Formats: sequence, C-alpha cells, structure tokens
Amino acid sequence: MFIPSQEKMLITSNDDFLLLKELRNELDRNLVYMGLPGPLINDLLTWSEVLSDCICFEKNEKEKDQIIRSLYISELTKRLRFKVICADVEEYLINRMQYYDTPTFDLVNLDYFGPPIVLTKDGSSNRVSSWEKLFTFQTERKRSEPFVLFITTSVRNKDEGEIDKMLEDMKHEAPDILIPHNAPGYEHLKMKLLIPYLLRSAASREKWDLELKYCHTYLSKTSRMVHFAFRAEPSQSRLVTRHKQSLIDISNLDMLDITSNYSD
Repeated sequence: MFIPSQEKMLITSNDDFLLLKELRNELDRNLVYMGLPGPLINDLLTWSEVLSDCICFEKNEKEKDQIIRSLYISELTKRLRFKVICADVEEYLINRMQYYDTPTFDLVNLDYFGPPIVLTKDGSSNRVSSWEKLFTFQTERKRSEPFVLFITTSVRNKDEGEIDKMLEDMKHEAPDILIPHNAPGYEHLKMKLLIPYLLRSAASREKWDLELKYCHTYLSKTSRMVHFAFRAEPSQSRLVTRHKQSLIDISNLDMLDITSNYSD
C-alpha cells in the first residue's frame, strides 16, 4: 500500500490547501475533485471542507476497496458525494471520459508513484496524452472557470534521451533559458522545466492559460519526488493561447526542497 511521506502531507495540508481555499472562495462553492487519492485518502481528508463531488481512481481492485473502506470509516460519505472507479486514470481520460455524463473538474490531483514520462513502444507517452485529454475534456464541456491541477511524480524515468531532447527544444522558445546539467542530482531541476513545458503545449491548444504557482521537491523512501501546483484559466483568444507566464518565469521560480528546507 502506498503511504504518503510526511513531506507530502505537509505540502497537502499547507500550500495546496491554501490554494484550494482561494479557488473555493473565488468560485463561491465547494469544489469538484477528480484524482488519485490513494487507499488512505489523505488528500480528501485534508481538503474535505472545500470539496463536494469526488471522482476517485484506483487501478488495483484491493486498493480501490480500501479507498471505499476509508471513506466510510472517516464518515466522509455522509458529507460528500463519491464515485470510486477501478481503472487506470490515464487510459480512462484518453478513451472513456468523454462518454460519461461527468461534470468538469475544479481540482485534478494526479499523485503518481512512478516516473513522469513512461514511453510506449511507439515512443509516445500515455501520461502526456492523458494530460492533453484532460484539457480537451474541460474545453468540450464548455468550462468557463479556472481550475487547479496538482501533479506529483518521482524523478526516475525510463527514456532513451527523449527528455534531454525536449529540454533542448525548449531553447527554440526561450533561447536564454538555462538547462540543468545532465548529471545525477539534477533530475528534479529537469522535471521543474519539463512538466510545465509539456502541459503548456496541451493547455494552449485547448485555449487554457496555464500558470505554475509553485513547485516543491522532497525525498521519499525510494526516490526524489517533485510536486507541481498549476492554475488553469480559460482564454478568450480564438487562436492558440499564449501563456502569460513565460518559460523564463518558470525557470526563475524557486523550487523549495521540503526535505532539507532550502531552495534550488
């Protein structure tokens, strides 16, 4: 069973919760959640006062049942409306979400345990494709309000140089950007640039202006982790959206190391 670290729980209960409270006050209603709460539902327990409907994913049947037990034991089911789906969230977003009568999401929490970019045999990434489908879904359902997206992932990755190539491609858009060293110990700084870069491309095509609010890093028992908090605003442009926050702005944004309490 996946158990969140103390560092992750600290982020969840402080910075993330504050951002969600701001969104709840802005929308003047509680938030519709979609994401990966894990069997212990720590995020749902922490954020319950600002939530309403919750759509939870877990691809392991036993852990899905544990989520349901945790919901009943905590008595959250008395206050919130839940749907727990046994499915891979990436496959669901890519192939099935558009066929369901599901509301748009105010909050998407993608708390991955594994690496950020898992490539298939043809060189594509279901994870990246699912992010693209998320923005497509929000647009097709005519969402006109901002939403928050949390992404947590390890820095371990399985690729054959594609990440370094994508980072080099960033220099065409931002020639002055500094690419982190290609050496052990700098992986989290690469992810700080790569994840927003990939998301911005998907968001702009669907006319969403994406802002990285903050990014944190910490050590888990098995890997260094990175946590991102994004706010997506609907754009009024009829063309591909240009983000107000530049790649240089993202590069200059501090990444707080929760483990050792210093900024890179």
